[in-house]
Amino acid sequence: MIEPSDLLILENIPCITSRSIETVIRFLTEYRRGFPSANRGVVSLFAAAYNRYGTCMVPSLEAISVARKVSERILALSGKNGIRIISRFDADYPKAFLLMEDMPLLVHVKGNLEVLNNQAIAILGKKEPSAFTQEEGPKLAQLVSREGFTIVSGLAAGCDSIAHRAAVESHAPTIAVMAGGLHDILPEENKNLSRRILEEGGLLLSEYAYGEKARRGTYIARGRLQTALSRGVIVLETDLAGGTMESVRYAAKQKKKLGCLYPSSAGSAWGEQFAGNLVLLEQNKARRLGTEAEIHHFVSSLKDRGPVLSGYIKSNKFIG
Repeated sequence: MIEPSDLLILENIPCITSRSIETVIRFLTEYRRGFPSANRGVVSLFAAAYNRYGTCMVPSLEAISVARKVSERILALSGKNGIRIISRFDADYPKAFLLMEDMPLLVHVKGNLEVLNNQAIAILGKKEPSAFTQEEGPKLAQLVSREGFTIVSGLAAGCDSIAHRAAVESHAPTIAVMAGGLHDILPEENKNLSRRILEEGGLLLSEYAYGEKARRGTYIARGRLQTALSRGVIVLETDLAGGTMESVRYAAKQKKKLGCLYPSSAGSAWGEQFAGNLVLLEQNKARRLGTEAEIHHFVSSLKDRGPVLSGYIKSNKFIG
């Protein structure tokens, strides 16, 4: 059995590529080997994987020592802060991620793991939404919650906050997929919102370890996790470029249904602020969500018609 602590060491070896890590994991799996407890054993493991497959870098003993110290620090800080580290070999690993070509090796979670089994919809958008979206976005998100869906978003300012806040004010669980370690709540004013998410049976999730800071690339990459967890995606407001449109591309690749808020009563609001919404609608890549009936129809189309429990799962496996 490959433990999360073993994978944490592999992830923190300086200058080792993800391809080399996957090669070592393949070797351990095929030959049913345990992960070495000694640093020299880890070097030998990489050497054996290289000899077997020829596609693996072999780190130095010093690099392994550094990685082990870093991983021990992450484990200690995560445990102290109620964060659990789950590997893709664990039963609790999000099943939706197993379908991804670039699934995370590890996910870091805090809160109610059972919400990962709920039917979910991602609600995304820009950090500085218009007055129209600030007024209509909460209504849309509350309708999604009332329909029994868990809202997935990113705990950023603007549209993300609108979506999460609507959920917690409805006393419904919501999942925040973050672009840095779970210690790094940004913006600062969303720390209270993150606490409310946990209090209402929600979950904080990241592929990044405690201590890692969010940066441009991680904001974009986390979009694929948001869309993977969701049956469909709703865009509140977006420009033609930016993180939301990157998430839209992930959603299309994952064949997820897409809906866009349509500000039919906002007059001149169809300016640059809603340019992305307009293009997606004009190209028939998204469903128009301009009335409560349209929103209800879109959300209903995403419901599981099979024998799945309705409503929310808000207890049992609580981490933190």
